[in-house]
Amino acid sequence: DDYLRQFDDVKCETVRSIFKAMTGKYKKMDVVIAWNHPFAQIGDRYIVGVSVHQNHILLGPTRTEVLTELASDLSRYVVNKKTFKVPVDWKVDRKLLTEIVERTINS
Repeated sequence: DDYLRQFDDVKCETVRSIFKAMTGKYKKMDVVIAWNHPFAQIGDRYIVGVSVHQNHILLGPTRTEVLTELASDLSRYVVNKKTFKVPVDWKVDRKLLTEIVERTINS
């Protein structure tokens, strides 16, 4: 929550929803701060990081091959080399997040 204090309520709620979607399904998952950003982590393995910006939120899977593997699912987002952008008021896509986690932990 320290990380989120600097952002408005909409951004905070979206970030909380992103992590809630993942930690609700993966009980061994923790949310930690690494490299000054919140990351989902299972054991000592980082899964996905989140970075909040003025007009969007970036999600960065640590296994960047996921961005290519899920290209069709990510087609409605702006996909960068290591991240993809979602709106600050994103309606969290639980299926997409689950797929990212599964492909990361099973690689």
